[in-house]
Amino acid sequence: MATIHINPQHKGGIGKTWQAFLLAQSLIEAGQEPVCIDTDPLNQTFAAFKRFNAEWINICDDHNRFDESRFDRLMEVLLGGGDDDCFVIDCGTSTFVPLCSYMAESNGLPFLVGHGHSVYLHSVIAGGDLLLETVRGLDNVLGYFSDIPVCVWLNGFFGPIGAKPHGFEDMAIYQANQERIKALIHIPELNPQTFGKDMKKMSENSLTFSEAIHSDDFSLMSKQRLKMAWRDISSQLSVVQF
Repeated sequence: MATIHINPQHKGGIGKTWQAFLLAQSLIEAGQEPVCIDTDPLNQTFAAFKRFNAEWINICDDHNRFDESRFDRLMEVLLGGGDDDCFVIDCGTSTFVPLCSYMAESNGLPFLVGHGHSVYLHSVIAGGDLLLETVRGLDNVLGYFSDIPVCVWLNGFFGPIGAKPHGFEDMAIYQANQERIKALIHIPELNPQTFGKDMKKMSENSLTFSEAIHSDDFSLMSKQRLKMAWRDISSQLSVVQF
């Protein structure tokens, strides 16, 4: 049946939409055409990428409160997914708690699994001063959604993640949940004056790596750096069988 990727997260500004962006692009390059859905009620950044044809589904009412009936309709869409369907869902941080409550109350994710679908959760761990808070966020995801495999994205942009030699893999949360953590994907810390500027320009223009690399708006060296960055990240995703 369908494969469903969801990235519930309580902390904004850590690369959550970036994770959905990278996953969607890697699926496209693998020959799939994912069904991309943006449920963020405040910032529809994921839906701005035209290549993904992402649909914005507002799961909040007119007062920006989580509306269970609207998420019911999204669940109906997911339940109707066929064998070749792959969904990538970017969730808003403001709906994290009510979404988790909804899923726990309705047994939503196990319900999808019970209907033959494969469900994966994606959680971003940011380094530096954001490390402890994002680790707590991962702990919440693991607690709310038991028995659902999790892919952890390690975003080194904000600083190192854990102590050397193995960083996150030496942390207690990883040691206690190795069986549920399906993959560790490292988003490397890159020079903000070169790689960083290239990717910021790409993101601000809502372009994929492929689109930016073939765009006349980027210099030859910018394109070279984007190719290097994408090669590094996509090589990690290619070995994960979603």
